Amino acid sequence: MNIKRVPILRGDGVRLSAASEALGVPNETLRRWCIRYGIGDQWEAGSVWRVSLPALRMVIDQNWGALELLRQGCRSENKHVRPYLPSEEHLRRNGE
Repeated sequence: MNIKRVPILRGDGVRLSAASEALGVPNETLRRWCIRYGIGDQWEAGSVWRVSLPALRMVIDQNWGALELLRQGCRSENKHVRPYLPSEEHLRRNGE
């Protein structure tokens, strides 16, 4: 099954290891979620995995509708996706 990946935009992505540690989920489990749900990627084989934080939150909440909308590129203009996105304040504080 070929799942379309969620685009990981600036401010959305975190290292798989950081997300894994924060959630208390093994790296391998999170890597499987990345592949199964299309919420993460690697630039090239052997490189660091990046996970879309908004998409990961949607998977945890099992909000498949919002995940599909995010995958289609719907972002702040959609009321189902917006709550999962980083706030403007967060992006300003982190210089993004």
